[in-house]
Amino acid sequence: MFAVGPGFSWPVVGVVAVVATGLLARLLEDRAGLLGVAFPLAYLAVCLLAVAMVRPRSAAVAGLAPAVTAALGIVLAAVLAGRTASSTLFLLTVLAPLARLFWWMLAATAACLLLALARRRRRSPRGAR
Repeated sequence: MFAVGPGFSWPVVGVVAVVATGLLARLLEDRAGLLGVAFPLAYLAVCLLAVAMVRPRSAAVAGLAPAVTAALGIVLAAVLAGRTASSTLFLLTVLAPLARLFWWMLAATAACLLLALARRRRRSPRGAR
C-alpha cells in the first residue's frame, strides 16, 4: 500500500534522493531561492518517495535520513553552481540554506518516520511478532 516498486536497498535509494535533492536545489535556486516554497515541498516529496521505495525492513533507515539528504543535496547544489572557490563562500552557501530549511527538515523527518512506521505495521500485523 505504501510501497513504490519492488523495494530497493537503502544505500541506492539514499544516493538517488541526495542527487535528486541536489539537482532540485540547483534548478529551483534561481527561481525563488531556497526560501521559496517549491524546494521545501519538492524536498519533502523526495524524502517520502525514498521511504516508499526502500525495502520494508529498511524503511526506518530511510525515515531517519531527511536531514542528511538535505545537507548533502545542498552541498551538491553548491558544487554544481561552482561556489567552491573560497571556503567562506562555500560555508555560507551551504549553511544559510540549511538554517532556513530546519523546520522543513524536522517536518520531513517526522513524516518519513510516520510513513516508515506505517510500512512496518503493514508488513507485520499485530499478533505476528
